[in-house]
Amino acid sequence: NHSHAVAYAFISYWLAYFKVHYALQFIQAYLLFKPFKDNAQNILTFASLMHIKLFAPSIINSKYDFTYNNKLQLLYFGFSTIKGVGQASIDKLIELVKIATKNLSDPKACLFASIKIASAKLLETLILAGCYDELCQDRNQLLIWLDSINAINSEMVDYDQFANLDTLLENKIKVRDFKPLTNSQLVKAEFDLLGYSRSLLNSAHNQVANDNNPIT
Repeated sequence: NHSHAVAYAFISYWLAYFKVHYALQFIQAYLLFKPFKDNAQNILTFASLMHIKLFAPSIINSKYDFTYNNKLQLLYFGFSTIKGVGQASIDKLIELVKIATKNLSDPKACLFASIKIASAKLLETLILAGCYDELCQDRNQLLIWLDSINAINSEMVDYDQFANLDTLLENKIKVRDFKPLTNSQLVKAEFDLLGYSRSLLNSAHNQVANDNNPIT
């Protein structure tokens, strides 16, 4: 019993040390073994206390697993935390990130290039999870573009050689019977895929900002 007590004491000491001095890495390691949704409030409270911002999966900044920016104290959730996005999608996701980074100002072009390497289902999942919000915050609009691009994908040539993408999409959208999702459906889809709401993290960002800029 004494040997166990000593071992537990050592483990407790080192966990406490890493939690204080390497908080960002500690949260990352913790989330690799325990889903965020299972202990969200405690994680957010600790992150706020340590002035760390947590970000849901992003097509611009995320990778398959959790990544962090030590200088800015930011932790990005990985695509692996999205329901239905598996190990087999890693290479495709890496390419999608590259495409999105090159097409920050043109989400339609981004989706057009993306559908050449990824399935419409994977892209729809990422859109509903909010991964493309940095390109366009209107998820219904992204879904409408995706639906039309997927419908005419076989007709398209390379984007660099196709000057009338906007016109083609506009014409195709007119004849497609796409039914936009309601706000409640969008919120439910996000929660089903992530297990939490992105607004939860956004609220925590505001708390970190307030902690860093106290009113005197």
